[in-house]
Amino acid sequence: MEVDKEEAVAKEAQAACEIDEKEAGEAAATANAIKTECQRELDEALPEYYDAIKALDSLDKKDIQEVKSFAKPPALVEVVLSAVCLLMNKKETWDEAKKVMNDTGFLQSLKDYDKDALAGNVKLTQKLQKYVKREDFQPDQVRKVSNAATSLCMWVRAMDVYARVARSIEPKKEKLKGAEDAFATAEAKLQAKKKELQVVQDNVAALQQQLAKARSKAEKLEQDAETCKVQLTRAEKLLSGLGNESVRWDAASQVLEKNIKFVMGDIALAAGFIAYAGPFTAAFRGALIAHWLEKAKEVNLTADPAWKCSDTLCEPAEIREWNIKSLPADDLSVENGILVTRGRRWPLMIDPQGQGNRWIRNMKKDSGLGIIKLSTPNFLRTVETCIREGNAILLENVEEVLDPSLEPVLLKQVFKKGGQLLLRLGSEDVPYNESFQFFVTTKMANPHYLPEICIKVTVINFTVTLLGLEDQLVAEVVKNERLPRKGFSAVAFSVSAISCCSACAPPLPGLRAAPGPAPPAAAAAARAVRSAVTPWRHAAADATGVTAPARIKAT
Repeated sequence: MEVDKEEAVAKEAQAACEIDEKEAGEAAATANAIKTECQRELDEALPEYYDAIKALDSLDKKDIQEVKSFAKPPALVEVVLSAVCLLMNKKETWDEAKKVMNDTGFLQSLKDYDKDALAGNVKLTQKLQKYVKREDFQPDQVRKVSNAATSLCMWVRAMDVYARVARSIEPKKEKLKGAEDAFATAEAKLQAKKKELQVVQDNVAALQQQLAKARSKAEKLEQDAETCKVQLTRAEKLLSGLGNESVRWDAASQVLEKNIKFVMGDIALAAGFIAYAGPFTAAFRGALIAHWLEKAKEVNLTADPAWKCSDTLCEPAEIREWNIKSLPADDLSVENGILVTRGRRWPLMIDPQGQGNRWIRNMKKDSGLGIIKLSTPNFLRTVETCIREGNAILLENVEEVLDPSLEPVLLKQVFKKGGQLLLRLGSEDVPYNESFQFFVTTKMANPHYLPEICIKVTVINFTVTLLGLEDQLVAEVVKNERLPRKGFSAVAFSVSAISCCSACAPPLPGLRAAPGPAPPAAAAAARAVRSAVTPWRHAAADATGVTAPARIKAT
């Protein structure tokens, strides 16, 4: 592989770099050793030189004037000045020495004297030895004669020492220069090799990164392949399992094809049923629906001849859930459950046997149901709390007159202020939660409600008639005769069926959301319902004992 080749080249380059680095290190060590030795020898001469410079710093014009004032200087002072004149390339005489001292920059010239040039001038240093090797040419001896001459003596001796030491280390300096050149060459070679190594290493890193990406992609492709295999296996199992569903789907398709012809008529009947059938008994509702079906035929509105409210407005799973929550399974109770849950106005249930009350309690017990009576002290406080929190309210045992303070709740007088939904209850605005629900029940068997109440609520008749009682008893007998198998829970099975139906049901948009004007068939259906319901309102009041809204308004 290309990566392996590049890694081998990188290893060779790295080994070469290590050899060159070792050679450069050895050259550097040699140069440092020579440099250290030279510096050590120079350090032996430099202290004496620095002492001489320090002594020169202590001199001033008075000290120099003192030396110049000698008409015939002491012999030792004349020797010192002669040595100074020799180093300054002047005549070695007292007169010349005084001329040198008369120069204003005399002391500074001594400090700036080129001692390295003196080290290279062998002839001059040899001439200087006739002064330096004198036994009395010592600072202690000269100090007895003149302090100024003592500093000059120390300077002369320091120049001599430095020159001798510098000449002795000159070969070492040459050797040091050679070692430094060798080190520089080795270092340059090392840097070049390092650059080459870096290029190779970058190539190796790039190839390794590409290799890692390729391996990762390969692993992902392998995982995807395994996933596809698993999905393919599952799909085959699913297809083989769904093959048995074809019979049911064909039957369902036929039913849907049949029902699609009755959509407009069924929806018109459902609208009329929700609007008008609430106060009536089961028998009267059946007669009313039969009359509507005849009127629908007269206006060429096709409806299902065996139309039932529960088939159009509700799913069997939801009805089964109501039955679990204590709603009786007869047709009247199911229709009443539809009226309670589908109506736009809050329901007022005529419930002398308490079946509707019990159903509401069971259905809403897990959602914080508030139960009140008009005789309950501060019942409005409970209503306000439920409105805020979105809980349901059950108002029990009402009479023929409702408390006027509940009118905003019954009429749903909700308004928006500052982006928040509010409802005025009493003297304050209460935040309105759209999850709020309001249920009203009465135990009166034959109440007479004024039109002012009927237009605010949906009156629903839960009264059990003889026929309804027979249906409920039959349902109870069937339920008890069907003994469940061992380990089988009817309630659990029903709940599971409800969940499955909810998950499988396609999301059908509401008819209200359909854009555009209503079709002509829908308008015809509405006219048919209005024309058909009027004569039945009056008859319903006589048959049921419950005052229908139209009959009340007529009186």
